Amino acid sequence: MILRHALAAVLAVLALSGCAVPIDTQWKLKSYKLESANLASLRVAVRAPAWLVPTPDTGKAIVTFWNEGEENAKRVVTIRLQRANHAEDAAPLAQLAGPEPIAVFEVDRRDLGAARAAQEDARRRREETPGKTHGMVTLEGVGCRKGDIPPGPIPLDVVVHTDDSIGWLPLVEAYDVRPDAAHEKEFAEQFAEHVPLCGKAANRVEPLQAGQ
Repeated sequence: MILRHALAAVLAVLALSGCAVPIDTQWKLKSYKLESANLASLRVAVRAPAWLVPTPDTGKAIVTFWNEGEENAKRVVTIRLQRANHAEDAAPLAQLAGPEPIAVFEVDRRDLGAARAAQEDARRRREETPGKTHGMVTLEGVGCRKGDIPPGPIPLDVVVHTDDSIGWLPLVEAYDVRPDAAHEKEFAEQFAEHVPLCGKAANRVEPLQAGQ
């Protein structure tokens, strides 16, 4: 997989059905849908290599949906992310103790209303035009790097909290987002564009697709 399918898939909740997700997690989340999820409870925790820094407080999830044949009338909703800090997360996340810190992403509370309105609009469209409504979530500003992209694997650990009844579930462990050699050049170019040096803004390019 190239960057837009690998890195974004891991960092976003589309990883709920992505490759390398444990069977037990897939089973528990088999009926999970973003359009009906309780976004106030949704959190994604990420651990990355020391040179790759998750940046929850600058992250954005851009939700786009449209009806088939109406690609020029897409609705786009930008939802800010933030760093989550919930006391009840301390114990379960402590089990993931490792050499690098864990960053926890969640929807910025200021944007919960807009996010829920987008969910409702998406549900309405699907009911009115079943099979003809399309959507995707893209990510921006979710990480930066301390230097050049080093050779070798780029492992990420990711766990997700969808609601209190299910708790935290593992998505991927030491998942290498680096593709095979055939896609290395494209990967490096996209990575440099979307994951800028820390302290510098990302280039304005097509956002990383996180699901569809």
